[in-house]
Parts: sequence; C-alpha cells; structure tokens
Amino acid sequence: MGLGQNISGNGNGYSAYAKKYQRSFRKHVFTLLKLGYDLLNTSQLVHEEEPAITGDLAQAMNTIMRQPAHPQWMYNLAVHDDPPLNTTPRRGKARPRADLTIEQTGDPVRWEFTFEAKRFYKHSGIKKYLGQDGLGMFLSGIYAPESQEVGMLGYVQEKDTPHWQSELFQKMKESNPQIEALADELSGFSTRHQRSNGSAFIAYHALLLFH
Repeated sequence: MGLGQNISGNGNGYSAYAKKYQRSFRKHVFTLLKLGYDLLNTSQLVHEEEPAITGDLAQAMNTIMRQPAHPQWMYNLAVHDDPPLNTTPRRGKARPRADLTIEQTGDPVRWEFTFEAKRFYKHSGIKKYLGQDGLGMFLSGIYAPESQEVGMLGYVQEKDTPHWQSELFQKMKESNPQIEALADELSGFSTRHQRSNGSAFIAYHALLLFH
C-alpha cells in the first residue's frame, strides 16, 4: 500500500494527519538515503552496474540503522533491496522488482517509498532514466500504483550532477521541475505526473555522484 492510502479525514479522503506524516516520512527516507550514501566508497563504484550500487546503498542504510543510539525514527524503518511486486499478472520469479523500497513498519498503515534507479554514464543515461524501464515504471503503474510520492535515483558516473540535472530539465519541461531540499545536504527536484490510469503522483529525484 502506498503513502496516504486508507487514511480517513477530509472530504477527499486524505487527512491533514496523512499530509503531515507524508512530509515527515519523506524527509526520513531521504535522510537515511543520504547517510547510507555517505558510508559508500564512491570511487570504487564508478564502473559498477545499477544493481550492485543499489545493493551496496541498501546495505549501508541497514548498517546505519544497526548502529547504537541512532535516532528514534529509524527504529520503524525497513530497507528492501530488489523486492518483488504483485502488480502485474506475472508470477513467481517473473514478477517485476522495484530497485529499492523503504517501508515504515510501526504505523497501523503500511507506508512505503519506492525508488527506481538508473546510471548516468553515457548519452543513453537520460533516455533510460526517463524511459519505459525508468520513470515509465511508475507511469505505467507497475511500481507503486497507489502511492502519491515515489523516488528516482540517478547514479552519476560521468561528468557531474549539475550537468545531468540540466539535461533532465531540458527533457522534462512539461513536468515543471521544482528544486527541493530532500534532506540535510541532499538537494534534488520534484516533478508531477499522471499514470496511464489517470491517477497522479509526485516523483522526487536525487542525483548521487560516484567519482
């Protein structure tokens, strides 16, 4: 179940509590992501494929959460690397897999934040990031079909983050990207989208440098 589902409240079914919780949960998600990223030896991952980087990033986040005296909000988070999804008719090992999901486990409602990750290492990076197997996984509803918010991760292995962000902005003019402070010392941008079934969501984009 995605963010904000089955929360009673105002006339549109989405309570003030849910909106406040959504902002808090999103900040915790990106704070944990940044802490995990800071543990990585990024220079050793310059030529690695996306699954290897995501696996190392998930492991680093779990390491952060196992440290003594970590913040109280971390106790109810769980990090899932490559979890299978039951959003298509495909079954068993053929099911689609999200790259990364961070789950809030201690609330009566199951809160999740799902990420798709792509590498920026040559000219095809933009195409793959925005394509059918990138952002398109959310647009089609294969990933996080009920979530109001989702995440996109760009692993920058060539040039720098301003270069790729500028390239993305040029390709996404119709999405009106908004610069966001995703967490302490982690900035990114957000874009608004509509799925093929008409439901809306916001994508939060973070570009992480691997040099």
